[in-house]
Amino acid sequence: MTTKLITRPLQALTNTAIEITQESNFKIRANVKTNDEVGTLATSLNQLVEWVGDYTQQLEFARKNLEQRVEERTQELQLALQDLEKTQAQLIQTEKMSSLGEMVAGITHEINNPVNFIYGNMPCTENYLKDLIALLYLYQEQYPDKHLIIEEEIAAIDLEFMTEDLAKMFSSMKVGAQRIQEIVLSLHNSSRLD
Repeated sequence: MTTKLITRPLQALTNTAIEITQESNFKIRANVKTNDEVGTLATSLNQLVEWVGDYTQQLEFARKNLEQRVEERTQELQLALQDLEKTQAQLIQTEKMSSLGEMVAGITHEINNPVNFIYGNMPCTENYLKDLIALLYLYQEQYPDKHLIIEEEIAAIDLEFMTEDLAKMFSSMKVGAQRIQEIVLSLHNSSRLD
């Protein structure tokens, strides 16, 4: 009987401890029926279960809070990564445009130099051609005797048509050179845009 009086409360206390451990239920409490050592042990077990329950609840709250913070931080990092990728794409595009601008500037410079030589020499060439045609007409006036070889050459080259067409050709060349200059200037200006 004495053994039962001692072992029953201990066995009940042990069963309560096992139930709390297996179910992880920190609301279960041991019945405290006496003020002896077994009652003190039951009270201590209840206190320990309450502390563990509180700490477990705090840990669960901290875990959820940490998960939420990790999720928020992950979203922030994803947004930052998207911004970074967008900025990188813009930088690549800017670099491409800058390279294109440099290339266009180089091309316009290379085209502009010969065009300027042509365009710059056109007034002199036009004056020389006018002078040569005037000289040719002067020869025709001053030397009215027609030589057969000269007459044949004049007919062969169609001198009258050639003098008229030469002025038209020269005017067309001038317009073409001027147009090239405008294109080069346009390319040059567009290569310097921001």
